[in-house]
Amino acid sequence: MRSRKLPRPLPRSGQRPDRRPGRTIDIFVGDDFRVRGAAAEAEGRVVVLDATAPYADLRDDLTDASDCYARVDGASRTPTGTAVNQGERTLFTGDGTSPLQVFNVDFDLQGPTGGQQGVAFANIPDGATILVNVLGANRTINTYSGGIDDTTDPLNAYRERLLWNIPDAATVDLIGTGQFQGSFLIGNQASSTTVSLPGINGRFFTTGSLTHTSAATGGGGQEFHAYPFTGDLPECGGTVPPTTGQVRVAKTDSETGATLSGATFQLWEETNGVPGLQTSGTDPDTRVGAACTTNAAGLCSFGSLEHGTYYLRETAVPDGYDLPADPVSGPYVVSAGQETVTARLDNSREEQPCEHGNYGDEGYGDKGHGDGKYGDDKYGSDKPGDDTYGDDTYGDGKNGDKGHGYGGQGTCPDS
Repeated sequence: MRSRKLPRPLPRSGQRPDRRPGRTIDIFVGDDFRVRGAAAEAEGRVVVLDATAPYADLRDDLTDASDCYARVDGASRTPTGTAVNQGERTLFTGDGTSPLQVFNVDFDLQGPTGGQQGVAFANIPDGATILVNVLGANRTINTYSGGIDDTTDPLNAYRERLLWNIPDAATVDLIGTGQFQGSFLIGNQASSTTVSLPGINGRFFTTGSLTHTSAATGGGGQEFHAYPFTGDLPECGGTVPPTTGQVRVAKTDSETGATLSGATFQLWEETNGVPGLQTSGTDPDTRVGAACTTNAAGLCSFGSLEHGTYYLRETAVPDGYDLPADPVSGPYVVSAGQETVTARLDNSREEQPCEHGNYGDEGYGDKGHGDGKYGDDKYGSDKPGDDTYGDDTYGDGKNGDKGHGYGGQGTCPDS
């Protein structure tokens, strides 16, 4: 067995490889691609065959690969584990040792009355590739499994090394309420696949038609999230694409840890051989794709990246926050050992100017009055001479002391 990845076209003979990020195919549709209802987004590079003639050979390559993954010399590939529909969930139990864990499923992944069920794996070795061959003429996966946060569901841990291979089915329905994990390969070129799950998290290749829609019961926002597939699958001939990865941003408040929306980043690839990021001059590093802005969960990402070294440059911050003095972070290395790199960054709130308290206007007390006093009448003795009277004496009214009003309390801390 030789290691291989999901097929993608390579450059023609004599043509240099196109190393620009985004050249990897994230979604391939061999027939019509219909978007209905309130389905919202398909991340990454989408190739629809009837509009993209250069990829005509890829459709047959994918059909051959799907059949090869499912069968050896016409017989079902030997499984290494068991798949049991237990009603409330389908449990896949591996052998605990094989680097390629193979499961063959000949039933729908749904509850006994057609309702949703969980999907779980057990006894899977660390780093193993999981190949699930879903066999049969028509197949449904109706599940609530998979979380938008990797900490909420164990299924998320297998995402980048998990392939759901559906080689034969004419109709495929992927329904339920889960953020389902893993890549898909649908090999029947006459097939019709309908996806109304809130999220498919991985590559998606179908050689037939695809309808991306919202659930009949309501709700919208269904999305394809272009997580890479890094597993090692059986060699089936055809071409081998380079592996790719992604850089994710998780933005929070530096003091409270709350998630922050509205932070905008550029991604730059190290291409000039000079350590650190150079964005100008005669030989700058290379900017990659469009900017990303964090959502309500504080997240945004750059996907379909070739292996290499990258830097993030923050260009805008949420209202009320400061742009970091050095807006560049990194380096972030995307490699075979780490296909997904998460940059956990924070912002501090802007400092608000403080104000000192002031005294109010000077005022004056009420005018006061001295007490009126009279001098004593005095009379001279009966002697020759004048009678003498003391003068009447009055106290002077004087103004009261000057007063001070007080202003409001200041906002500066006490020094």
